[in-house]
Amino acid sequence: WREGTPEQGFQSRLTPQEIYRIGIQEINAVCRAKYERPFDQLQVEKQDEMLKALEKGEVDLPSVASKR
Repeated sequence: WREGTPEQGFQSRLTPQEIYRIGIQEINAVCRAKYERPFDQLQVEKQDEMLKALEKGEVDLPSVASKR
């Protein structure tokens, strides 16, 4: 599935609901691998660290772009 141009707006084969659900599962999997806990059980500092990495696109998620 190709990314849309800025003129086209958001383009995805997934619905927003699917993106959120998949993203949450995959972010939790990354957190478990790195910190041995899901995101919601991390210390605030680690949550901030993860959110900043996601925002910069530094976290590889299998199904969705971390920036999304």
